[in-house]
Amino acid sequence: MTQQRPTVGYLGPPGSYSSQAALKRFDQNEFTLEPQASIEAVFNAVQSSRVDVGIVPFENSSNGAVITTLDLFADLKHNHSDIYVVDEEYYDVHHCLLGFCDPSGPPLKVADTAAPNSESATTYGKPLTGVKHIKRIYSHPQPFGQCEIFLSTYLKGAEHHEVSSTAKAAAIIAEDKSGSSAAIAGAIAAEPHGLNVLAKNIEDTADNVTHFLALQKSVHGQEQDMKKAFDSDAEGQNLKTLMTFALDHHSAGTLADVLTVFKRENLNITSINSRPSKVEPWHYTFFIEFETMHQKNPGELVKRALVQVQRVTTSHKWCGTWRSRQ
Repeated sequence: MTQQRPTVGYLGPPGSYSSQAALKRFDQNEFTLEPQASIEAVFNAVQSSRVDVGIVPFENSSNGAVITTLDLFADLKHNHSDIYVVDEEYYDVHHCLLGFCDPSGPPLKVADTAAPNSESATTYGKPLTGVKHIKRIYSHPQPFGQCEIFLSTYLKGAEHHEVSSTAKAAAIIAEDKSGSSAAIAGAIAAEPHGLNVLAKNIEDTADNVTHFLALQKSVHGQEQDMKKAFDSDAEGQNLKTLMTFALDHHSAGTLADVLTVFKRENLNITSINSRPSKVEPWHYTFFIEFETMHQKNPGELVKRALVQVQRVTTSHKWCGTWRSRQ
């Protein structure tokens, strides 16, 4: 009897950057990839055990945190209380402008394959054909923030329409036979929809990278999950941890008290963000990702830090510990 392969949920449809990150992290010979309609749908699929693992975008190197993912980790309604992070992936993101060529415009150029800082890379980040016919642009919210220079230079008057994913954007504009719509997406999304690559590598910075997190559902409870994550065989490894916490906003220096914990334990903060708590105006939920620095007994360091953070916060939640792939 053939054993069923574990399933991985990702923000679809196929061709999205999440799908490419999932393919990079999970071998298709060992895992079955299942597209989900939204980031929230990935969390729901993991929580309900419809998939074994989920992969979600967490932060981009040029445009910052993915707000939807932060809000889902905050979990104000306790819909995803059993989810924790078990792994990560970094994916180089290079955006294209996809659409249909203007029949009355100049012919489509061949895109450069040279590096962006190369003298021969004359088309890097520039249109390969005329784009004046483009009146509407569809994409996930993140790419709009990652391609501001190109958009303000070549498509200043075009309307921006946010959709659930870049691959979804490509599917939408493929149905617009007027040819006046375009999508910001990966080149991989062009061929399935019969689209032209109107411009390539339109991101503001060539080193544009998105950090993805892999999620699982707790089976044995948080105590066992933490014990597994802090296993002693990780000695000498860099361990990353994500946690959320809230503070007493009426007491001075409470955030400084939290940050002092990481300095005292020689733990490196790799990401810090905040979101409105939605409990009281001007109160915030904080998110900190931190890592050990090749110390001995890294799991013990993380546990000690979590105990100390608990003492200086009004609430806190451990969201997972995993081995760094950076």
